Amino acid sequence: MTGNLSISNSLFIAQYLESAYPDRALPAVMPAELAQTALAFELIEAFASIIIGRRSRDDFDVSPVGLRRRETLVEGLQRLNSTAPVFDNDSMPRMVHIVVVVLVDALRFRFGDAEWIPDIARLDALSGQLNQRPAFLTTRPLL
Repeated sequence: MTGNLSISNSLFIAQYLESAYPDRALPAVMPAELAQTALAFELIEAFASIIIGRRSRDDFDVSPVGLRRRETLVEGLQRLNSTAPVFDNDSMPRMVHIVVVVLVDALRFRFGDAEWIPDIARLDALSGQLNQRPAFLTTRPLL
């Protein structure tokens, strides 16, 4: 929040910061990285839909909408894991790294190792790598 401006959507916050502080802007993003970031954001939305749905219906997980949300999450995780972003420990995390770690930590926090979550070893490795950094370590959910 700055002055009378309040933004709550993380993507718009990032865009605002880019325009408000161009001297501190993130590096240019290649199309493949942008696609990975967009997919990770979509998966966070599918995750949130499941959490909200579970609060509104006891049978949400087996309802048609619940099953579609889960299928979306599973397919997207498999795609994202197959092309998982790589992080060099000597560099600053990019938006794609941050969004993927938020997604993985949220999944592990809410669903643990549920049988329907696919193998996401590459995404788990990225999360583990970045969660060693102080900024991630001090803000992640307790798993």
